Amino acid sequence: MSAQELVVLGEVMLRLDPREERIRSARRFEVSEGGGEYNVGRAVRTVFGVPVRLLTAWVDNPVGRLLESLVLASGVDTRDVIWRDPAVPGVRNGLNFTERGFGVRAPVGVSDREFSAAAQLGRTDFDWPAVFAPGRTAWFHTGGIFAGLSPDTAALTLDGLDAARQAGVVTSVDLNHRPSIFRDDVDGARAGSTFEALVRRADVVFAGVADLTGRLGLGTGTDGSFPALATQLLDKFPEVRTVVASDRRVRSASRHEWRVLGLDRDKGVLGSRDYDLEVLDRIGGGDAMAAGVIATLLRGGDPQDAIECGAAAGALAMTTPGDQLVADAAEVARVASGTPPVAVR
Repeated sequence: MSAQELVVLGEVMLRLDPREERIRSARRFEVSEGGGEYNVGRAVRTVFGVPVRLLTAWVDNPVGRLLESLVLASGVDTRDVIWRDPAVPGVRNGLNFTERGFGVRAPVGVSDREFSAAAQLGRTDFDWPAVFAPGRTAWFHTGGIFAGLSPDTAALTLDGLDAARQAGVVTSVDLNHRPSIFRDDVDGARAGSTFEALVRRADVVFAGVADLTGRLGLGTGTDGSFPALATQLLDKFPEVRTVVASDRRVRSASRHEWRVLGLDRDKGVLGSRDYDLEVLDRIGGGDAMAAGVIATLLRGGDPQDAIECGAAAGALAMTTPGDQLVADAAEVARVASGTPPVAVR
């Protein structure tokens, strides 16, 4: 066991990708694994070499075992995954059909996750003192997607964050919001209360401007910029140390302007260099960004270096298909430094 270890809590679904085709006309799909919280952990493990453990649930059937084999190939530890009996009615593994988009055609995601094993996780499913045993875990990451799946997953997520903080473990949350998950949340009250509870338990928060204004209700009396909103967040939530956001301007599905912004209590306003990206698959770019930030900070790196690493990791993730960052640490460092790419021979 390593004191450098990262633990991630979230749902991992089977992604079905029609490649250059569209879902409606495809006859073949490539499979991979994906999930907002897991994507972060996978990149931290495969790219930056930090040990990672996964907390989730799958149904013990061939689809669940396929997910397990995909995750194990990444080196992420699955020993704490909860397996559900396939004979029990009303429980399944989640699926996610994803089109990458191209040019004027936007990406399309169709999630099929109702009654998934992960969505049915509850407060008694994990032994938090064992998860955060002394000397075992350095960082705990989770997010708004998993917490939003049900009131039970929200309560479980908050319990995990409380237990992590009590154990002296650094905590981070990504306030990623999916209307398809909060579709019953007509006035936004459930998302708002859930996200505020997450932030109150986090050391590091990943959140865009829409999350800060729409879910946390920030923005009154500010100019609406990220630094102003992040300052308001740090004033309102003294527990938070650092706020990070990606700043993406979409010119087309295949061309984005990209950078990462941050506000740190000690270092002040942070910002990466600007990227003019040719995008193959935008899904997972924000998760890779969070992985770069977490891996750098977990090893004691400077917050500005973390922002640059996150921006480069996110940029690289959008050059390959699938949710995952496929790169190594040296490549991320090269991109972060602004060194032009050179062909490897």
